Amino acid sequence: LAAQGGASARQRRARRASVCEEAARQIDLDLPRTFPDHAEFATADGRSMLRRVLCAHCARSPQVGYTQSLNFLAAFLLLQLPARVEGGLGREEAAFWLLECVIERLLPSYFTAQLTGVLADTRTLDALVASHPQLHALPPHLESLGLDLSLVSTQWLMLGFVTALPSETAPLRLWGIGEWLVQTGRLVRRRAWT
Repeated sequence: LAAQGGASARQRRARRASVCEEAARQIDLDLPRTFPDHAEFATADGRSMLRRVLCAHCARSPQVGYTQSLNFLAAFLLLQLPARVEGGLGREEAAFWLLECVIERLLPSYFTAQLTGVLADTRTLDALVASHPQLHALPPHLESLGLDLSLVSTQWLMLGFVTALPSETAPLRLWGIGEWLVQTGRLVRRRAWT
C-alpha cells in the first residue's frame, strides 16, 4: 500500500511537471505580447517576473493550467503592487495570490477547457443588453453588421476588462463589485434565462 501511495505521488508530480512544462512554452510565447508598450514588461526582468507568477499559478493549479488572458491579468496585478506589500509579501508573491483569488473567486469557471463561466456570463450580458431600454437596439445593429456582441464581450470578460477600460485602475473599481456579482450571478443568470 505504501508503494502504491509513493507511485501515486510520483505520478501526480510527473503530471504536474508535464503541465508546467507545456504551460511554460505557451507563457514564453505570450510574454512579448503582454503589454508590449509598457516599460515594465519591455525588460527581461519584467517579463521574468511575470513568467514566475504565471508558472507558480500553473504549479499550484495544474487542473486550470495556463490560458491566454492570464498573462494580462497577472501583468495588471503586478503593475498595481509596490515592491513590498503590507505583511511583508514581495510583489511577485502578492500578485500570485491575487491572481489565484481572481481565478478562484471573481472569475470561477472562466479558465477551464469548457469556459463555462465566461460563456454563461456572455449569455447573461447578451440578455441584459437586449432587455435594457437604451441598449436593446444594439444586438440587431451588430447583427446587421455581421458582428456578435460575444466577439468582444468574451475578451472583455476573460481579461477582467484590463485592456478594455482606459485607466490602469478602472478594472480594480469594477472588480470591487466583482465579489457581489459572483454572489448574485446565479440570480442574474436565472432571470436572464426566463
